[in-house]
Amino acid sequence: MNAPTVWPSRSTAAPPSALQLWAQLPLPIWVLRPTRELVFANAAAEALRTEVGQAAGRLMQLGSLPALTLEALLRLSPPQMALWLPASRRTGWLQAMPLPELVARMTAWPADTRLLSLHLDRPELTQRARIDALSEQFRLSPAERCVLLLLADGQMPEAVARQLDITLSTARGHVRRLLLKSHAPSLAQLLRWLGSAEALPG
Repeated sequence: MNAPTVWPSRSTAAPPSALQLWAQLPLPIWVLRPTRELVFANAAAEALRTEVGQAAGRLMQLGSLPALTLEALLRLSPPQMALWLPASRRTGWLQAMPLPELVARMTAWPADTRLLSLHLDRPELTQRARIDALSEQFRLSPAERCVLLLLADGQMPEAVARQLDITLSTARGHVRRLLLKSHAPSLAQLLRWLGSAEALPG
């Protein structure tokens, strides 16, 4: 097995600069002065240009957040804020933090700059992880897990029965066992657990 490459390597290729590394990060990142003056935006942030309002080199709007809200965020009060992106109808949250000193030295960005990162919600991944957690925590059978996946996808027990080619009473039996094992008071509550940030039942 080959050893991992460690910079600097013995090859003639130069290591990537800090700016090149930041530019390629998959998370949308902006580096801003407290006055919203844009210092840097990586490729993922540039791809969101329809969601970003700029004027005279300043960030005027980011998704649903106007300039004054962005300024408060850059003052780190609060350091995180939810937003929605009207053009793509996606939701997420922004996190602001002071630029780490090492990064400021490597990039020569001003010391008062703030790092703003956008974390887009991925509800389908969250829901799948929560189903996996419930399956393991409550020892769901493969059939129960399959029924839960279909219910979480918005299907009613009748549709689940048709899709799995089982009787309606068998599908309802799976639902009863899901409720019993998860201690959920109702199917609606069980499905809410799959789509919320609420802690899973113990």
